[in-house]
Amino acid sequence: MSDITIDINRETGRVVDTYLPYKDRARKASGAEIETDIFLTANFSHISAVLYGEADWVYPCEPPGSEFKVMHNPRAEFGLPDGWFPHGHEYWLRDESKLDSKNHNVDDA
Repeated sequence: MSDITIDINRETGRVVDTYLPYKDRARKASGAEIETDIFLTANFSHISAVLYGEADWVYPCEPPGSEFKVMHNPRAEFGLPDGWFPHGHEYWLRDESKLDSKNHNVDDA
């Protein structure tokens, strides 16, 4: 279950913002806690980025590679250059509060 937060303007009734509140830990179904802030501390500066893919053999993604996500570690000792893996989606945390992204699956005009 997600803890999504929705900010609503009381005067207009319009949604102002939606976001997930910060949590430095998450509890697994087994009851074990895992850290979620590994890129927000220097403890994991030896990790440059995380590469994640969500394809499977039953429903392969087209084109191949479009399912990948790369999250750069802003505190990495040896960071990877922007565009290092030019497939899927690439993410960077900028200025401690802004998440930037690049979708490599679309052509820039």
